[in-house]
Amino acid sequence: MMMTINEADQTELSQETEASPYQSQVSQDLFQDVPVREPTAQQSNDIKNILKELRLLRHEVGELKAMMKKQSAPFMMSTCSFKNTLHHFLRNLFSKTLWLNVPSEEFQSEIKRCLHRDGWDNDTGVFKTVCSFSYVKFTEFRNQLRRKLAEHKKTDPRSMLLQEFCRIIFAPFVKSGESLLSKERRQNALLIRSYLYRQKHYSADGTGISMTHFSWDQFHVYYQSHLSMPQDKWIKLEELDSKRRAKFQNASESTQAE
Repeated sequence: MMMTINEADQTELSQETEASPYQSQVSQDLFQDVPVREPTAQQSNDIKNILKELRLLRHEVGELKAMMKKQSAPFMMSTCSFKNTLHHFLRNLFSKTLWLNVPSEEFQSEIKRCLHRDGWDNDTGVFKTVCSFSYVKFTEFRNQLRRKLAEHKKTDPRSMLLQEFCRIIFAPFVKSGESLLSKERRQNALLIRSYLYRQKHYSADGTGISMTHFSWDQFHVYYQSHLSMPQDKWIKLEELDSKRRAKFQNASESTQAE
């Protein structure tokens, strides 16, 4: 007997129903959570090294981009990132040398560090620009010091002990943490005051101070000729400075008594 269409459909449905438990099990097996395996020590180290190399590469790319951006425009002292840093360095250096010595190790090291930070290491033109800026600054500092040497309204610089004189004239230049009475600064102060007495800019008789005809060029000659003196001559020069100071104080006291 032939089955009707309805009977055939029912038979097929029955077969599918019987097969469904197996299919359900297969589906469950397929979608079960796959167990997560912990990475080995070697794999962990490899991952760390890769991440480290990526960070270094990203940093190098960033530096390269910054360098290319900076060097796309000409160098200018007014806009460079180290202008203020260099200015403070030069002020402090001035109190020790009074004149710029470009070949000195201290100056060279600082300039190279500044140029490296902005990516101008190998540019001789930029180096010359920075040196020119430094020369100008030293000239400005000497002019400031000259005005300081002429001040005598509050305390006359001729009445001060040498260490006090040294502090007064170099305090505006020396950076925090450095001694105002270092050997270089103390010797500079002694040579400055000795020269001012010698050239009659300072007088020990109690009269006023005259810096009208003071010349840094002339003082430079005196400075260079005395800077390498042996220790015994430094001692004698300081003794002479003390005598001038005492003479000035006596003259001042006599004038006030009158």
